[in-house]
Amino acid sequence: MRLFVIKESKGDFVDRKKFQTKNQLKRYTYVYIVLILFLLLSAFLLLANLSKIMMWAENKKEKPQSTAAKAEDAVQDSELERAHACVIGSENPDLQELIELQMTVMKESLGSVQSIDDLRGRELPELKLLIITTEKITEQDTEWLEEQVKKGKHVFFAVFPDDTSLKSRRLRNLLGIYRLGKETVYEAMRTSQNLLLGTISESEDSHIPAREIELKKQTQIYISALLEDEDVENEDLPPLFWSYVGEKGDGFVYVSNGQLAETPLGYAMLSMIFCDLSETYIYPVVNAYCVAVKGMPYVSNIRSDILEKRYSRDARGVQRDLFYPELKRCSDIYGIRFSYFTPDHGSDALEKEGELVYFCQEIEAAKGEISRILLDGTMEIADSSSRAVEWTEDFQFRDGKDQRLNVPLLLDNMSDYLQERQFVDGGLRGLGMITGLIDIPEILEDEDEDEKLEWMEYCKIMETAMGTHKKYYPWIDRVTLSEAAGRIENLLAIEPKYTYSSDGVRIDIGNFEKEAYFYMQTPNKITGTEGGEITKIGEELYMIRANNSQVKIDWKQEVME
Repeated sequence: MRLFVIKESKGDFVDRKKFQTKNQLKRYTYVYIVLILFLLLSAFLLLANLSKIMMWAENKKEKPQSTAAKAEDAVQDSELERAHACVIGSENPDLQELIELQMTVMKESLGSVQSIDDLRGRELPELKLLIITTEKITEQDTEWLEEQVKKGKHVFFAVFPDDTSLKSRRLRNLLGIYRLGKETVYEAMRTSQNLLLGTISESEDSHIPAREIELKKQTQIYISALLEDEDVENEDLPPLFWSYVGEKGDGFVYVSNGQLAETPLGYAMLSMIFCDLSETYIYPVVNAYCVAVKGMPYVSNIRSDILEKRYSRDARGVQRDLFYPELKRCSDIYGIRFSYFTPDHGSDALEKEGELVYFCQEIEAAKGEISRILLDGTMEIADSSSRAVEWTEDFQFRDGKDQRLNVPLLLDNMSDYLQERQFVDGGLRGLGMITGLIDIPEILEDEDEDEKLEWMEYCKIMETAMGTHKKYYPWIDRVTLSEAAGRIENLLAIEPKYTYSSDGVRIDIGNFEKEAYFYMQTPNKITGTEGGEITKIGEELYMIRANNSQVKIDWKQEVME
């Protein structure tokens, strides 16, 4: 076999190497071109679908929020299904807070919606009362409310409709209005026995803005304005709060003319309405009558022209000779257990100086208490984690920030009693408590000398309030603010259950501790009580003092002839 050897010249080897290098460059160039084209295509696709990608990311981000919103809506729907009352409207959050507080006290379930549209087409068999807190009522809204009244549900206009809404004859008919006049300011008002625990009460210098109104028949007036013309008959006095029932419906329509529902009278209105809805109605209350004295006892010995001019004394002399003797007198005569708030809590002078030590001993002997005023002005109640606060429309027993207990001062100055007596009594009807404030620093201040009451004039008004309350409300316990705080804690904790029969009612009190208090309205004749005490406080009205977790009240039903 012959082998052929091919000889390769040096030049041929070089040419082949160049050829291989050239081929590699071509291949790399091709790969780079493909890679660049791929990147350009990817960028193009990314830009083309950028909006869709962003929408997808946004939807993914919002999905938990939507789920949370749906969960919240489900909770609201569930609350509405169980609710006995429903607030309609969101324009007045402070009024809604007031309503929520009274419903909490009465242990009534409450729902809320933005507008009547949220209730259309829904069957809510547990719902008894619709509470209107918006002043804008359309013709469609009026028609729907008429339908609810025909079904036996009740409506409370806590806010009076605006002028545009009242142009509707249909709405005026629903409200029981025969003639509508201009808005005016009334200087005084009168409340009926039905509203404030069986007593008729009148105020003066109240300045109540409301509409002039003449009502149809089939109305019952609970609050009316008083006029200077004494010849005007009671039935012709301008109405401020009334109920109306039409010929075709079973439900009642309650109407507040003006802004009275936005005061402590709102508590009274709501509790009275619920009493109206049942033959017998029971709800928990605080049962506390308290008076706070702010700024005393004090150590400072201030000299001022007004004190010298009016009392011929310095500040310590006024405290020793005027303030304390009068307060001790009120404690002895009216049974008041004052809660003093001193800016000098812990001061050596309160523990060592003779007259100040004497004051403290006397306060303790009268079963009062001494609390302190903090640097920020907080009135911190003794021996508790609670504080006394001036009442406002959005008041709540629990503070939203730190959950401390608040005790409301319904009358923020005892000298205003004649103007605000019904507002204070509204708190008694709804919450079962009366609280007032004596502001000592305000009396000592030099400012507004001409307008400031002298101490003797202040005392006359203060004793008028205490004397009136002792006469008409002797059954309410006179306690300190720390005791009131404890009773409020108990009220918020208890879970009462009422079992009615033809022979009486049994109250089973969950989370019972030591004692609990209730108001009861019933036409039945009480024949016996077990596990508690019962006191008649008005026409068909009773105070129940529970000493046990189960209270049984026997009665004999009144037969209507």
